[in-house]
Amino acid sequence: MTTSEQRTFSMIYNRVKDPKRLPWNHTDPTHFLEPISERRTDKGRALDIGCGSGVDSVFLAQQGWQVTSLDFIAQALDMTRARAAEHNVTLDAHQADVTTWPNNDKYDLIVDAGVLHNMKKVRHDAYKRRILDWLAEDGDFVLVHYLKRHALDWRPIGPRREYRESIIEFFGPNLKEHDFTKDRFTGLPIFIGPTMEMATYWFRRR
Repeated sequence: MTTSEQRTFSMIYNRVKDPKRLPWNHTDPTHFLEPISERRTDKGRALDIGCGSGVDSVFLAQQGWQVTSLDFIAQALDMTRARAAEHNVTLDAHQADVTTWPNNDKYDLIVDAGVLHNMKKVRHDAYKRRILDWLAEDGDFVLVHYLKRHALDWRPIGPRREYRESIIEFFGPNLKEHDFTKDRFTGLPIFIGPTMEMATYWFRRR
């Protein structure tokens, strides 16, 4: 099944050949991946949902994780594999939608740096079920999501924004917020901005 989200991202990747020109390009690993990697001496298995150009996937592989990279866009996986080869690390890449991927493995770390806030709400419950199915009992879940600051903080197109309390409630009672941070961005495209806050949540099972 091809979703409207998949069609939108396909158009973006078809226009952009250089990962550095992707609107969501970043060079540093997502918040909390470093302390989680430092805390876990036995790294285990990591799942990078919506891996994009592979920045987080490659970072985790460099730290010793057994990494699975998941994206529903073929070009994203090509970029991820190319980045992995450039940095001489190995990972397992799969093209699939997070809500329908037929996989029953358990992961010690799951990271989503851009999927949920681009997904239509009708699919959120299916997304949550998959996260809970995949996350190991002692697992860590890191989520990046646009932060809603007030009632008028929204845009008709682009990534969706949610209050921090709404995200915590959505994943409860199964998952509990372990840590939280946010970054503020200005000078953004008109359909996103002009000011936006990006939240990063670190969840663990209760």
